[in-house]
Order: sequence, then structure tokens, then C-alpha cells
Amino acid sequence: MTQQQIRAIQEQARFHAIASEKMQIRDRLEERYREVFAKSFEKLSTTSNVLELLPDCDTDADRLKALIDCTQDGTAPIHDITAAMKTIPEFAECEKLNVEVGKAYYEFFCANDALNRRIDSDRSILFTPPYRKRMRQLADDGVFLYFLETPDLPLLEEECTSDYILESFSCAEYLSARELLSTFYQVPNPGILLQRKLEDAHAALEMMYNGCYRSAARNWFALIEHEHKRCADILEGYWEVKKEYKNGGQRSEKIYMIVNDMMGEWDTEAWNKIDSYYKKLTANHKSSDITLNRNPIIHGDYYSDAIDVSEKDALRLFLLWINLRVMTDQLAFIEDFIRNRVLLLPYFCEIIPSD
Repeated sequence: MTQQQIRAIQEQARFHAIASEKMQIRDRLEERYREVFAKSFEKLSTTSNVLELLPDCDTDADRLKALIDCTQDGTAPIHDITAAMKTIPEFAECEKLNVEVGKAYYEFFCANDALNRRIDSDRSILFTPPYRKRMRQLADDGVFLYFLETPDLPLLEEECTSDYILESFSCAEYLSARELLSTFYQVPNPGILLQRKLEDAHAALEMMYNGCYRSAARNWFALIEHEHKRCADILEGYWEVKKEYKNGGQRSEKIYMIVNDMMGEWDTEAWNKIDSYYKKLTANHKSSDITLNRNPIIHGDYYSDAIDVSEKDALRLFLLWINLRVMTDQLAFIEDFIRNRVLLLPYFCEIIPSD
């Protein structure tokens, strides 16, 4: 490894530490804000007809514009809501907390954006063309490594085959897989949704450790489907009326559009590989070039040999989920910024030169 590569890895670690600290500050303040707001809203909702005064719009963007327009119209019914809010002490605390939350959001956004930009710019230094080519070949075999921020695996060595990589995650009682999963446990107070997902992921690894690969596969398929739906739901209902996607094919088309519009070449390549493999997994009939098919496993077709799952099959699903989860989190970060841009706007205005 060159000195330039070593420096790049060290800098990424520094940026990671800063972003993690800013995220924890934001999460603590937001949790406090939600608690106080919930109490405030409970009192407000008992006020007769007050919530009916909110603008009725099809999209979040239209709703935001309508609210801004209402503030400029002194006779708008929404002022009755603000009058009712002033009678509730908790809303005064919310107003103070909102300033702190906005600042914390802004600082986290800047720190995480700097980290993402650093990771993206360092890829040309850390991931050589032969290494990237090998990653593509492994992805075609269902071994997805696009979650890597640094080239931790010796992919260019002859013995580093798909089987070798998969076995590296299962050796020593699945130590590497457990370590990789632990990165998602670092949220101090995870919400109920994240708790449920982590419980299923942890249970899947325990089932794999005990040789119950079919049962583990069912958990991984459930987790994969959730991230696929979550990814397709990015910015739904914001610019346009929220759409309902009937199947994975429709969701994949939506995900392709948002990845192509919002993300770079690395993530576009990752999505194309993930999507190709996902479509084979979920096809009505088992594909000839992979051993897995979701349908007999999920629906309990015990008469079919396709229900059998090997350890390596389960590990492929684990890596697919990890890669899809990382991509969805990155898109959710962008979505969070867009949906909270009014909250962040005052802090961005501060850095605009006055002249």
C-alpha cells in the first residue's frame, strides 16, 4: 500500500469520527424534540377543528408552499393554529429546541457530506482499475463488495475466489459477518423499526451459525425486500403524488431513476449489479446461472429441491442486504436534506458572502 493510500484511509477515519459525533448530537436533540412535540400535539389535537385548518395538498412540496403563502396572508385560517399553539407551554420549548435541532442537522449534514465526498474522491486512489474489474466479476457471481470504502480484501490474489471471500465471512464463528453487522448497532437509541430489522439480521446470523440456512434465507429475503421498498419510497409524495408500486419490477425502475439522478458512477454500477441479481432471485422460475430462487423458500414449496439453501447461498444474501442497505442509507441522507431544507436554510444563508 502506498503512502498516499495510507493517508487517504487515515483521513477517512478522521472524517468518520467527526460525522459520527455530529450524528449522535443530532439524534439526541431530535429525540428530545419528538418527545416534547408529541405532548404538545396531543394537547393541540383536542382543540376543536384546529387541525382541519391545515392546507389540503397532494404533495409535500405543495403543502410547504401553501404554508409559506399562508404566513404572508394575515387572514389565513392557519393563524388560528398558531394562536392555539401559543396557549400550550410545550410548544414554546419546541420552538427553542427547533433552533438547536436545525443547527445540529446542519452540522451533521456538512460533516456527513464531507465524509461522502472524501470517500468518493479517494476511490480513484484506493481502488485500482484491476481491483474494480474484479469487484464487477464477483458481483456477477452474487458476491457484492460495493459497501467497501477501502480495499480491505486482497481481490487480486489468485486464491481470492468467490468461495474464499464467502468463507472469510463465516470463519471463526462468523466473526467478520458479525463485525460488519455491528456497524448498524452503533445507533445509541434505535427506533422500533431499526430494532426489528437488527433483531432479524442478528437471528439470521445465529441460524447460519447453527446450520439453519433455509431459515436464515427467509430472514435475509425479508430484510432485502424491506430495503428495496424503502429505497423505492425515497422522496415519494414530495414533488409528485405518492405512487404505489405493485411489484419489485416497478420498484426497480423507480430506484434506477433516483440512483441515476442523485448518485455517482460507483453507486450506479453497484445498483445495476444488485438489480440484475435481485431480478434473478425473484423471477417466477429459477434462473439457470444462480442456485437460489426466492419463491419456493418464501412460500414453503417443500416438494421442490429449489428450497434447499447452502451456507454460501445465505452469505450471498447477507452481502446483498448489506450493499442494498448502505445504498438506501445514502439516498435517505439526501432525502433528509431535501425534506428539511427549510430547517437548514438559515445556516446555509450564514455562509453566503454578504457582498
